[in-house]
Amino acid sequence: MESRTTNSKNNIIAGLVASIIGIIFPFINRTVILYTLGYEYQGLNTLFTSILSTLSLAELGISSAVTFCLYRAIAENNIDEQCALLNFFKKVYRVIGILILICGIVLTPFISIFIKGDYPERINIYFLFILFLVQTVVSYLFLGYKSIIFSAYQKEVVISKVQIGVTILRYMAQFLVLIIFKDFYLYVIMAIIGSIVQNGIVALLAGKYYPDIVCKGNISRERKAELKSKIGGLLVNRLSNEIRNSSDNIVVSLFLGLKFVTSYGNYFYIMNSIYCMFGIITRGMIASVGNSVVTETKEKNYQDFLMFGCLFSFLNCVATSCMFSIFQPFMELWAGEGLMLNGLEMTMFCLYFYVLNVNYPINLYYETNGLWDKTKKIFILSAVVNLLLNFILCYWFQIGGILLATIVTIILFSIIGRLKILYNSFFCGISIIEYLTNEIKYFLCVVLACILIGYINNQIDINGVLGIIIKLFVAISISCLLWFLMFRKSIHFKKGKTLISRLKK
Repeated sequence: MESRTTNSKNNIIAGLVASIIGIIFPFINRTVILYTLGYEYQGLNTLFTSILSTLSLAELGISSAVTFCLYRAIAENNIDEQCALLNFFKKVYRVIGILILICGIVLTPFISIFIKGDYPERINIYFLFILFLVQTVVSYLFLGYKSIIFSAYQKEVVISKVQIGVTILRYMAQFLVLIIFKDFYLYVIMAIIGSIVQNGIVALLAGKYYPDIVCKGNISRERKAELKSKIGGLLVNRLSNEIRNSSDNIVVSLFLGLKFVTSYGNYFYIMNSIYCMFGIITRGMIASVGNSVVTETKEKNYQDFLMFGCLFSFLNCVATSCMFSIFQPFMELWAGEGLMLNGLEMTMFCLYFYVLNVNYPINLYYETNGLWDKTKKIFILSAVVNLLLNFILCYWFQIGGILLATIVTIILFSIIGRLKILYNSFFCGISIIEYLTNEIKYFLCVVLACILIGYINNQIDINGVLGIIIKLFVAISISCLLWFLMFRKSIHFKKGKTLISRLKK
């Protein structure tokens, strides 16, 4: 257990550092693009990334399914099985890269259809899209499969260290390109070079740390059938998530234009940056939880599940309260009043952020139990409902409608739908009521915290950076104090504090 805890701690710390760097540098470059080239370029950046993310839907399905199969092979020290799985992953990854490249090339002549209104005359949007396409496929075609070894061995800390170094160099190069040359083509080319360098370094380190694990051999017929089943479910899962995340920007571009894509994208960027930091925590823990699922009892895993739900809800409460407190003053200071959303849309972004984070404890046990193949119908329905609601509600309520559609589908399908399957498949015989009751209490705490914070902030007549700092302090103080008063006696909170104390040691 101590080994799992240590690996989780190291992965989380390194991942958080990499995530912070991955937030700060893109934020600086995003700001430079807005002020040197204009919002149209940032709108194109967001739109093309969204389109290509949709084309890349297969990636998560393959890597997660192979990692799931690697857990047992590693636990059994079966090197031949690990080599065969890596070889399978390499072949499939390259096929996926070629398919994405072909689909992207076919889509290129029609790319202007996705843009309402004008776009910069100085830029060739077709050539720019090809550059974004190359950036997307390079990891599939150039050694990207090697990173799965570190993930399966609970050593994502190695990937994080490489990512930190390459990210700093890449964004410094992009920053200089924007400042000196104001050339958006070179900006994207620097990203392509960064991906190639990062994949190359990770591949070299994989050969150094795990020289026995090479691409050779073939997986058994039974293993291939298992992977096929898992991958099928994951592809549907991935497609649903990409429709939710990427179609928002595409629909906004179709109906409202690049300025609204930039406004929506700015808020989403800040929200997603904090959300991804939560993801670093779960990625650092997932291999350890996977080991626990294999070796510990159902009752032990269930108690851990409730504890993780409590800890993540505390972090979620503080983060959501902070976003609610400083979102608008920060956006006004950063992007200007002309690119701000209204108060209701900002509040809906905070709710979007909150319900997304509710998924994280569910993700830990959903993925480590390999339940993707059991949720195909749920995610197909989720994708269809989300897309339909996006078009209908965006037409009537613009960005507010997009956010409402996303929130509704996350609650119905990603949270409630997957919880039912998790309890029926792994926590069978245990009532789901306890978990849902806890989540309702946690949500009420967030609502109360935001009401108190909003009232206090209205009394603060200080603008600029100082005003943001004061409001941030108010949000952290109120949310932490309220959470402590409401849940200090909770057994799950006490267990969480014990876990944190062990991590600190």
